[in-house]
Amino acid sequence: MDEPSSTLNPRNRRNLIGLLNEFDGLKIITSHDLDFIWDTCQRTILINNGRIVADGNPQDILRNKKMLEENGLELPLSLIRR
Repeated sequence: MDEPSSTLNPRNRRNLIGLLNEFDGLKIITSHDLDFIWDTCQRTILINNGRIVADGNPQDILRNKKMLEENGLELPLSLIRR
C-alpha cells in the first residue's frame, strides 16, 4: 500500500488501522504518516535516497529523533504530545 492513510478522515483512518491489525498476512506499506506506521507495523524499514538507514522494531526507529531528522522526518505526533 502506498500512503494508505493520506486522504482519510480520522474515523476512516482508525477503521483502516483496525482492519490492517486484524490481517495476519504480510503487509508492505509506504508512508510518511509515522503514527500510522507505529499503530500498524511490526517491522519498519527506513529508506533514504534508495539506501536502507534502519530496519527493525518501529518503536525503536520512530523514537530516534536524531536519525529521523537526519533523514528528513520528525518524531511521530503522538510522541511529541507525550
